[in-house]
Amino acid sequence: MTPRARCSALACAAVLALAATGPDARAQSTDPVAAQALFDAGKKLMADRKFAEACPKFEESQRLDPAIGTHYALAECYEKAGRLASAWVAYLDVASDAGAQRRADREKYAKARAAALEPRLSRISVVVPAAARVPGLEIKRDGESLHEAQWSIPVPTDPGSHVIAAAAPGKVPFETTVVVHEEGKVLEVALPPLTDAPSAPPPTPNAPQAPATTTETPQGAGGAGQGPHDLGTRRILALGAGVVGVGGVVVGSIFGLETLSKHSSALQQCQGNACSPAGLQDVSDGKSAGNVSTVAFAVGGAALVGGVVLWLTAPSRATTVGSLSVTPLAAPGSGGLVLRGAWQ
Repeated sequence: MTPRARCSALACAAVLALAATGPDARAQSTDPVAAQALFDAGKKLMADRKFAEACPKFEESQRLDPAIGTHYALAECYEKAGRLASAWVAYLDVASDAGAQRRADREKYAKARAAALEPRLSRISVVVPAAARVPGLEIKRDGESLHEAQWSIPVPTDPGSHVIAAAAPGKVPFETTVVVHEEGKVLEVALPPLTDAPSAPPPTPNAPQAPATTTETPQGAGGAGQGPHDLGTRRILALGAGVVGVGGVVVGSIFGLETLSKHSSALQQCQGNACSPAGLQDVSDGKSAGNVSTVAFAVGGAALVGGVVLWLTAPSRATTVGSLSVTPLAAPGSGGLVLRGAWQ
């Protein structure tokens, strides 16, 4: 028999000595060496009256290597730490195990210790009135579910704070904290009827959008009254042609002025048919500028005419929108237009 098979309390040494010759029954021992070390540590802490530290040692020792002696030491530790309900249950478990092993002395002593504690037990009774009983009601005490059979029954409880919570489908959860501090008292916790949870607002259906309407404005010669998004492809092209035409006129004017300037300069550099090199260059530059001016005016005029024709023959409505830009380019002796456009 190991040391853990003996009762650690001096008060019960004489009683337990009657069974000291018989081995304890072990169940599913996982680490007896560690269990023995924990048991010894627990006994030392008990001797130093450090009960809050000793009880976890006995708990772990009992988990690793169950034995009646360890279980009894744990019950005694609970009692000295003030956890009377836990001690009461542990003593009853020891008595049950001892009875199963036909150890009448241990069974009798453990039952006596449990009976001595019973009048001192604090109890909590969760009272559930009829108005609070709804389908799916679930009540918990310290996170553990209380089955319906436990409702309104005073249940032994260790001192301290305890949380009572209740929940049910479609109801607002309820929770309260009660403090147990007096021995031998029953603390009743009446569960109030749970209030209905606020119903979620019904989903708002997407409002149907009114079909887009377009008011047609009578078209005059210039198409007055139409916005930019009412223009069709042909009108876009007409505007583009108009821009090209304006650009051509601008370029033609620039190079026309250049031609006049070079002609005037050449007159000063030439006497009859004899011209200085600078005069000859001015004559050449003037001819080139004149040619560019002539072409630009021709292109610009044609574009303007085409733009007017396109505008006048365009349909009254269209849905295609586009943009067009024209950038004139001018350099000594040359010129041109850059046309950029986009349609959607």
